[in-house]
Amino acid sequence: MLYFVDPYAMTGAHLGVLQWARANGCPWDESTCSFPAERGHLAVVQWARANGGPWDEQTCWRAASNGHLAVLHWARAAGCPWDWARANGCAWDARTCASTAIEGHFEVLQWARAAGCPWDAHTAASAAHVGDLAILQWARAGGCPWDAETCSYAAVKGRLHVLQWARANGCPWDERTCSSAAASGHLEVLQWARANGCPWDCDTTYLAKQEHWQHVLDWARANGCPEHAPSWDRYIPDAEGMSDKDCGSSDQESGDSVSNPCDGCMTSVASAAATPSSPTALGESRAVDDTAGDQDREAAFYEMLAWLRAGGAAFPPLATRADAASGWGVYALEAVPPGALLITIPKHLLITLEVAKESEIGRKICEADVELGATRLTLLSIFLLTDRRRAESAYLPYYATLPPAHAASPLFWPAARREALLEGSYTLIQDWEEDLEADYDDVCAAVPELKTDHGITLADFKWARCAAGGARFAAMTDQHCPCNTLA
Repeated sequence: MLYFVDPYAMTGAHLGVLQWARANGCPWDESTCSFPAERGHLAVVQWARANGGPWDEQTCWRAASNGHLAVLHWARAAGCPWDWARANGCAWDARTCASTAIEGHFEVLQWARAAGCPWDAHTAASAAHVGDLAILQWARAGGCPWDAETCSYAAVKGRLHVLQWARANGCPWDERTCSSAAASGHLEVLQWARANGCPWDCDTTYLAKQEHWQHVLDWARANGCPEHAPSWDRYIPDAEGMSDKDCGSSDQESGDSVSNPCDGCMTSVASAAATPSSPTALGESRAVDDTAGDQDREAAFYEMLAWLRAGGAAFPPLATRADAASGWGVYALEAVPPGALLITIPKHLLITLEVAKESEIGRKICEADVELGATRLTLLSIFLLTDRRRAESAYLPYYATLPPAHAASPLFWPAARREALLEGSYTLIQDWEEDLEADYDDVCAAVPELKTDHGITLADFKWARCAAGGARFAAMTDQHCPCNTLA
């Protein structure tokens, strides 16, 4: 008979259960050591190792994260790797130090550093997040780096004393300090930050509104905090003035497939039949970025649709509406056979790589011939950031619908949440973040006015790269684009 033992049983120091299971042929893996290490059960870990039980970096990480110095010390002395990369000859990462800092395990952190464990700015940010000024001061005295996340992490938890000490000792900050304070309703922190010159942007009012901190929202508005752009009424034509600019509209209405798109358009063709009132293949329902009932965001979305129609876009078989269960979605008004043309968007309404390159800032980047890790995405991102601030931009109705934050992206998660949810993928996000920072530094070095004249921050660049990296910028032009097949 084959037995399986829940590794969580090992967290209760049931050494007898483990011994019986192994005697009866139960398999084990690295979690047999890491789970008891998490609870400080050194005897279980020692017996498992003495009897050939495997382990990996999770044993050290879980012991360190929960303050079990005796387990960590024994495991390291017995050769347990800090992480897989270290075990395979690569540079260590700093997850152990960040984990101990956010849990407030000062003694473990001190031992880990003395043993050569690396750290990075996440250690300082983690200490600020939990309000442990002693760890933060010790870490800084020992040369631990920090960045603007230290201030924003302190702000989101209302750790005003930590924020004040960090700023007094030269820690940088950015708009996220204000928006983080607003998101958690810490008005005192927001007021102090603004009184001391901290910048803010529309994320402050957006997050205060989203999280229902009315007193924070009122104060921010009264003190001039920017909000999202107002309604774009000039793009909404009268019903009588709506011209029929539908490319191939007669073919769409008859349900026949269209052989060729008109020049300079992006068209989308149904690859499978869609039934009335069901979400079409045009796009999966888009989650509402704001809280339910946010009329401002809803109005902006409908205004964008009117702007598209006024510019010659056509999608007669389709309707867009909010649904309580799935958010925004695109729905079929009638039966749509395979091959039917669902949507046509003239190219002048699209932000393409060519548009970005031909802009003034795009030409400067191209002329500088800067070597970037992701040239296409960087050009689109910089165009987004500079053009959306122009009052005369042709794309303002579209910009008004973009989310002010990408909460679903691990890039914007606190370090502790990344570690808890991503585990082995944590270093991938770190690599991604480092690549973005490298591109930002390189493009700003080549075109300094991005910082000096346009005021583009690293946080801005990360937001834009996430926007430009989405499916909305991946459509093909001057040809039919098949929609996703629906089951």
